Amino acid sequence: MARIKKSSIAELQERIDSKALVENYAKLERRGDKWWGCCPFHGESTPSFNLDAQRGVFYCFGCGKGGSIITFIMEIEKLSFVEAVEFIAKKVGFRLEYEEAGFKDDKKDDKDEIKNLYAKIANLFHNILKNPSQGRQAYEYLKMRGITDEIIDRFQLGYAPKNRRWLHSFLMKKSYNASFLAKTGLFSQKYPNVAFFSDRIMFPICDRYGSPIAFGGRALREEGPKYLNSKDMEQYKKGETLFAFSYALKEIREKKAVVLCEGYMDVIAYHQAGIG
Repeated sequence: MARIKKSSIAELQERIDSKALVENYAKLERRGDKWWGCCPFHGESTPSFNLDAQRGVFYCFGCGKGGSIITFIMEIEKLSFVEAVEFIAKKVGFRLEYEEAGFKDDKKDDKDEIKNLYAKIANLFHNILKNPSQGRQAYEYLKMRGITDEIIDRFQLGYAPKNRRWLHSFLMKKSYNASFLAKTGLFSQKYPNVAFFSDRIMFPICDRYGSPIAFGGRALREEGPKYLNSKDMEQYKKGETLFAFSYALKEIREKKAVVLCEGYMDVIAYHQAGIG
């Protein structure tokens, strides 16, 4: 696998806004030349965590954790060094440079490309839902359930068209190839050009960083199962992923408590009510 160039990591570290990054996990207040707050790694009521934003280093006098901002992300997000660097680069919009690879990691490339496709499909389904000529019935159902436009947009709710062959044809015209599409989980294994989801309200399922990696679909009619969910894939493991977790993560860290719901609509209703 290609390694990140040391010079690229050094340039990234110069560009990092450490305070902005840490404030995703802890509320900070300035004291002198440092920022202080309650440690995001252990429960406390008196701030013992401090950040030197200029140097990009942190230390907690309560639990003893400390190090660079890369170390902070490794600890808080449970990532390897490389994953933490890539996470930060994505956050700040920095393009990393890699050493020449001895071999190409096709598995990782496919996973990244599939995740990129899911983000595009989530946006596509959302736009179809908002189009009166295509998604009216699905949109009216959501409004009947009391879901606001703000929540529809926030959760990027969508609609998968009734024509089960439309999506495959659409993506082929966008220069995707059939062998790649067969790996995405968006189509029937038996009939590769037939969409797995059709005529359903679509709920994008995101990873902890808010990137769509799978879908849940609710039927609009009484035909077939009421709900369908994406099958396990390289980028998505059902037993390891909670719907809307990325929206609640900051609140969970602050309150040290979680409310678990059974279904997509239950989760959305809690968020709309200001819980989560």
